Amino acid sequence: MGKAVVLFSGGIDSTVLLYMLLSKGVDVYPLFVDYGHEASRAEEKAVVTILSKLRLSSKIVRLNDLRSLLPGVCLEGTTFYFPFRNMLFITLGAMYAYSVGANSVFIGLSSTYLEEAAFPDATEEFVSKANEMLSIYRHDVRVYAPLINIEKSTIVQIGSKLGVPFHMTYSCYHGGEVHCGKCPACLNRKLAFRKAGINDPTIYAK
Repeated sequence: MGKAVVLFSGGIDSTVLLYMLLSKGVDVYPLFVDYGHEASRAEEKAVVTILSKLRLSSKIVRLNDLRSLLPGVCLEGTTFYFPFRNMLFITLGAMYAYSVGANSVFIGLSSTYLEEAAFPDATEEFVSKANEMLSIYRHDVRVYAPLINIEKSTIVQIGSKLGVPFHMTYSCYHGGEVHCGKCPACLNRKLAFRKAGINDPTIYAK
């Protein structure tokens, strides 16, 4: 496959995806986007820690001024939702892919256990439409989401076999030193490890 940009947040899905690509000999170019969200510092710490272990580095794009357009997290029921975020990520990923001579952008979209956490930009239809958009530019860059129909517990099992350092990953929406244990991301994380039958190394707030 050659070169591929990986949208990397330091969470379970993107980390397992990164390890999967590395296991197949893909020349990966991790990209972390700091868009000024609450967990940006904690996520970046996870990104740097994991990539240091792999002796890789990440391209970091800072878009902190997005807070002026989207000053707070939009709530859909009990879910944290950033409208248009994934479309922005894919666009930035395609730009980076173009600059390094890659023709693939990988994003770690996956199935979720919480129905209210199913975002409109985390579906096969979204990926298909994103590729239609990218095709307009005629630079042969496509986006792939190989985990999109895989249960998170299965993703944990895949990661376990690949030696993913889950204790280094970060999934919480609140950005604390430890996972809050209560937000949708934390609840999905807990359930994934439980269903996978694998010990959860995550430290949760009491």
